Amino acid sequence: MNTMSTANISAKDVMALRQKTGLGMMDCKKAL
Repeated sequence: MNTMSTANISAKDVMALRQKTGLGMMDCKKAL
């Protein structure tokens, strides 16, 4: 997985969503 290609989505935002929703990382990225 290349973090540079998803620079518009910060890792902190994804991590926060994962903790709140319990979803997988890909699900959170789709939601953003």
